Amino acid sequence: MARFSKKAKIIVFSLLATILILLITFFSYWAFVSSAIKDFATLEPSKMKLEGNFINLCGTNIYYIEKKASPAGEGLEGDARNIILVHGLGGGSFTFRKNMDALSDAGFNVYAIDLKGFAYSERQVKSDYSHEKQAEILLEFMEKKQIKSVPHL
Repeated sequence: MARFSKKAKIIVFSLLATILILLITFFSYWAFVSSAIKDFATLEPSKMKLEGNFINLCGTNIYYIEKKASPAGEGLEGDARNIILVHGLGGGSFTFRKNMDALSDAGFNVYAIDLKGFAYSERQVKSDYSHEKQAEILLEFMEKKQIKSVPHL
């Protein structure tokens, strides 16, 4: 029986080790992706218990959270009591989750809105996501919620 040289043994061992590492990597990735897909499916708004609501604005279902002013709030009157929190790029109403209660306790009616295409709001193919369209959505939101103005902060 022929003996393998030391160099041949190293090559075979290296190939087997490489194959083993690739298999472990593949199955680890597969397990991670499978669990991530299951977790992502539970984020579908229709399957979640969300604290906010949906409103149809400019033909799009927009998600928002509303917190009414606490009765213990300071003596703000009229539209000065309304604040609409608008997130930045990549954000959503969840961005303000730690601020809304404090603002409500201070006497403000607080609205945090997910702009079109962000967070829980509807995403539409071949739709207008320009700043102008997002501004129209905010104006229609104010109209439907009967908010005449908001303070500029």
